[in-house]
Amino acid sequence: PLDLEKVAETLKLAEDGEMVRGEWVEDKNAILLQFGNLKKRIGALAKDSIGPVKLPKLTWGGEITIKTADLLKVVKAVESFSDHLKIKLSKEGLAVESEGDSDRVDAEIPTVGDDGLKCDAPVKSIFPLDFLKGLVAKIPSETVLLEVGDDYPLRMSFELLEGVEAAFILAPRIEEG
Repeated sequence: PLDLEKVAETLKLAEDGEMVRGEWVEDKNAILLQFGNLKKRIGALAKDSIGPVKLPKLTWGGEITIKTADLLKVVKAVESFSDHLKIKLSKEGLAVESEGDSDRVDAEIPTVGDDGLKCDAPVKSIFPLDFLKGLVAKIPSETVLLEVGDDYPLRMSFELLEGVEAAFILAPRIEEG
């Protein structure tokens, strides 16, 4: 296991468009990140320093692969007037919406790839915008796989480095009614 905050902070030092090379160094039990004139080795966390992760068994209602920039664009369009974003997934695709006192955003985000959409029945959830924006802005890959359910957590899976997959899980905002 790696401290992803250390990795993210290191990656922020790279210039826009700069090639970053990541390589696992087996004998050091660390990842070596290289860009520009910088080489930084980040050691893995000691296994005894973290307890076992107990995740509940989650089953999402559907999934879609989209461009990360498309989702971030919608999040930024909403942040000036709302604190939440509704994500709806159906056989037709992904729709997102948010409404404030006088403003509203509706967007359909296209699927990436021919097999990028799987959804048997429509699902929707509402998510807190501040947390969603913080997570989406940290996704370094061009595409992200969203897994969505009805009033269910949102799972965002992406490639962190070549051959290294990562995921964020965001709890939904629960509307009391």
